[in-house]
Amino acid sequence: MKKNLFAFALIALCSVSAVAQESKPVAAADPVVLRVGTTEVRQSAFEAALASLPAEYQMYVAQQGKRAFADDYVRMMVLAQDAVSRKLDKEPKVAAQLALVRENTLAAALVKSIEEATVPTEPEITARYESKKGSLETVDARHILVAFKGSPAAKPENELTEEQAKAKAESIKAKLAGGADFAELAKAESDDTFSGAQGGSLGAFGRGQMVPEFETAAFSNEVGKVGEVVRTQFGFHVIEVTRRGAPALDEVRSDLTDELRNELVQKKVAELTGKVSVTMDDAYFGAAPAAAAPAQPAKVE
Repeated sequence: MKKNLFAFALIALCSVSAVAQESKPVAAADPVVLRVGTTEVRQSAFEAALASLPAEYQMYVAQQGKRAFADDYVRMMVLAQDAVSRKLDKEPKVAAQLALVRENTLAAALVKSIEEATVPTEPEITARYESKKGSLETVDARHILVAFKGSPAAKPENELTEEQAKAKAESIKAKLAGGADFAELAKAESDDTFSGAQGGSLGAFGRGQMVPEFETAAFSNEVGKVGEVVRTQFGFHVIEVTRRGAPALDEVRSDLTDELRNELVQKKVAELTGKVSVTMDDAYFGAAPAAAAPAQPAKVE
């Protein structure tokens, strides 16, 4: 891991040594903590380099101490200084890499600045919540599955035809209507043995987590009542929805805020890009993809 840390330092921190060499009046609160030849590195510059490391490397430094990173940092600086003395920074390939690192660092800094200045308003957050409320809805349900021969849930000894399996499921539904205990029937009869052991409970789930036929029933059945028997590829299901509803706004506020912020930042970046004239050589890059045709309104007869 230390070898990887050193490699990362060489790639990502090559510009820090140049910053460290700048001669500016510095307060006593920012002492020189490292000298490499004639280059001085102050505490703020070293800690800025440390803070730029990915989380896994920061964990390594936290375990091994700052000196572990300082050792790698020193080697990076020594090699970088020697590379400059050999004029390697003037080689076209190296110069292009350095320029790319600079451009990428500046672009990332601007995006971060835009993100920090972008705060979705309360009406925007509320509107997004209302528009997504349906997709955020979750259901708690329990079921009893009667599998038929050849279905993925069928046991080897299961010889029930589809008609027989449906008839059995309808019989179970009738028993429930007559007052039978759902959990006990699930434990005794369900071919979904995992949920059966839990009294048929499937816990909470959202849209897209169940096969379509089951999802449609779960999100439309009346809460607290056993609905019509539903066929899926697994067999016939007797379903009871015990709860259905969307989380409160405050429960998803953070996610919605991040989602809106990302969209607003992307919009601002697109606006910045749109203000700049850009041309591309089609002979080199290939022709630009055709723009999608705008949707046409439906024809009313």
